[in-house]
Amino acid sequence: MTVQAETAAAPEGGLKTADLARLDDAELAALAAAARTVREVEADLTARGGNVVARLLAEADDGFYEWDHYPDGDAYDAESESQYFYHAHAADQRFPGEHGHFHSFVRPFGLSHLLPDDAPPPPTALTHLIAVSVDIEGRATRLFTTNRWVTAERWYPAATAVRLLANFEMRGDTPAPEVNAWLTALLRLYRADIAALMTARDSRLAAGGGVVTEGALDDRALEVTSLQEIDVPARVQAVEAEAARRGL
Repeated sequence: MTVQAETAAAPEGGLKTADLARLDDAELAALAAAARTVREVEADLTARGGNVVARLLAEADDGFYEWDHYPDGDAYDAESESQYFYHAHAADQRFPGEHGHFHSFVRPFGLSHLLPDDAPPPPTALTHLIAVSVDIEGRATRLFTTNRWVTAERWYPAATAVRLLANFEMRGDTPAPEVNAWLTALLRLYRADIAALMTARDSRLAAGGGVVTEGALDDRALEVTSLQEIDVPARVQAVEAEAARRGL
């Protein structure tokens, strides 16, 4: 499996620096709060000689192994129906420079008010939101979506998936409060980009036909359906600079 051959070009429509000036104060304040959390968590962990991945893996009892989920059994917030895990593929199946990635989900059964009026999902079903690729230094470097078969998810089109994304929030101290706060804030900071990636995912799956078929969702030759490289320090700096300019 060659990861690069399965990635789509980064979509248009994500948040650009110029777009910040067009956000209203409430929207910008929410982004600034997310940016601050990401910056502060990363700075705190760096000061302690670590990073988000090292902090998460510190809770593992028996080391780090390819394909295993960290934490064991995944992290889950019952109130928000949010869930995530971190893992790494075999070395020859990773992005260049990648250590591993976070997969983020929601359980749609408990979010029926956000779903279309079709057959309800089973209580344990998961809907994949976005994967966050992390390099060997513990820095988030890219966002990507995956095809349905990759996580055996309850798949929804972008219009619904974006509504579910807004509900993602990991609270509490399990498995690590710093990682929960960081991932929650990162997905908020990049919400517009993730929405664009979801739309690009659907376009890739539809392959110009306008309809996403069961065959496309089960196509083992298509794993990564959209991808975007990210520069987190630059995004944080841009958001905080615009917030400071407005006195927020």
